Amino acid sequence: NTHIDEIINQSYANTFVNGDSYDYHLQPTSAGKNAGTDGTDVGIYGTAFPFKESKLPSIPHFTVKNISTETNAEGKLPVYIKIEAQDN
Repeated sequence: NTHIDEIINQSYANTFVNGDSYDYHLQPTSAGKNAGTDGTDVGIYGTAFPFKESKLPSIPHFTVKNISTETNAEGKLPVYIKIEAQDN
């Protein structure tokens, strides 16, 4: 790879766990560890709102919505709703 000078003149290979395989977690010895202005890591896994592997948005959203077309024997309408969001 030709990526040089990524973080404070550190080589690409010495910065990420395995950038060639798209694993952009910082190595424990990377100069980017705790180097952000807010004291967190630099890069996509740093900051107050780091990237999550699940790729879920931070805003809650419906992932499953099943609403019956009929009431049951008790006169209740069966409804199943699932909402997901990533942790901050």
